[in-house]
Amino acid sequence: MTVKERPLVIRWKLKTVMADRDMSSKDLAALLKVNRTTLSNWRNSKGIPPFSDPSKTLNDLCIYLKCTPSDLIEYTPD
Repeated sequence: MTVKERPLVIRWKLKTVMADRDMSSKDLAALLKVNRTTLSNWRNSKGIPPFSDPSKTLNDLCIYLKCTPSDLIEYTPD
């Protein structure tokens, strides 16, 4: 099985979590101190926040969205 044929097992759910909490991209981008284009890419799964410093980005997302990492990331076994 090639990489392209592998099923998606990890889903980034930022867009859903933001909608559930009625958080706008403009507001969340301001809270995270990132530009709206960056946040838009994260929302639309065109990229994910850098987790090189998870205590910053992931923690801040969870604080501002009042959620847990498992709300943002979904794992479905292959």
